[in-house]
Amino acid sequence: AEATLRFGGYYAARARPGLFVVAMNYNLFQDGDFWIAANNTDVAQQLPWLRDVLRQVRALKAKAILIGHEPSMMQPYQRYFDAIIEEYADVVMDEFVGHTHTEDVCVVTAA
Repeated sequence: AEATLRFGGYYAARARPGLFVVAMNYNLFQDGDFWIAANNTDVAQQLPWLRDVLRQVRALKAKAILIGHEPSMMQPYQRYFDAIIEEYADVVMDEFVGHTHTEDVCVVTAA
C-alpha cells in the first residue's frame, strides 16, 4: 500500500477479514489536469492496478469498498473504469466519493 500511495496517491488495505478498502486517486483523471489531457495516458497506471487488486480480492472470496475524492473521470478513463467495475460487480460493494459541495446522495446502479 505504501508504494502505490507514494507513487500515485492510491492504495488498497484490508479493513477487516473479508473486506478491503481501495482508495483511488481520481484527481489523476480529471479534465482540468493539463498533463493528463495532453498526454491521454493513465500516468500512474492506476486502472490496471485496480483491475489486479479486484482480481486478488475475488480470489480471496472477499469484498471491496472504493473511496475517492472526485466522483467522475474524463473519457476514455471513465469507460475503462466502468468496465472494471462491471467485471468485478460481485466484488465491489460500494463506492464513496465527495467533492460535490452539496448535501446530496447519488446512487448509481449497474444497467
